[in-house]
Amino acid sequence: MRELENVIESAVILETTNRLQKSSLPTYLLDAVKKVRRRTEAGEAGASPGDGAAYRSLEEVEREHIRRVLEATRGNRTRTAKILGVSRAGLHLKLKRYSLGDA
Repeated sequence: MRELENVIESAVILETTNRLQKSSLPTYLLDAVKKVRRRTEAGEAGASPGDGAAYRSLEEVEREHIRRVLEATRGNRTRTAKILGVSRAGLHLKLKRYSLGDA
């Protein structure tokens, strides 16, 4: 739940208009929604997390989200950490863990 809150908060902070746009959301989230929609339309509404088709690991989602926010802030780590709701030290550890930038 916290991750979803961070995604929405990031989208709101990064949005330049008064409305949250689809383009404000991370592509991995939009891709996941498309996959679920396709499966539902195909009569496979009972998709389970175990099949892996429409799901990514939390680690993959976190890495992509951090990369996207870092890109949106043009590498500003202080802003990135604030948007993500983590300390700069916590962000540094995540950057190192995911091999993002010059951690």
